[in-house]
Amino acid sequence: MVQTLQLQRNEVIALMNFLNRLSESVKFVHEMGPTAERITEEHFFGHTKLISSLRKIWSRILQT
Repeated sequence: MVQTLQLQRNEVIALMNFLNRLSESVKFVHEMGPTAERITEEHFFGHTKLISSLRKIWSRILQT
């Protein structure tokens, strides 16, 4: 069973605009991925370092 799809001119234009925006979004995510990954890692490791420092301080307080 074969069905043909017929689109009006404005629907074709809307589809092309959508595909262009989607393409630009995918391109942006692809380009920004490494930067976002680096920022996330720095944020995570920064918190890990802070927690480690706080644990050391807390253990010294408990020892006194």
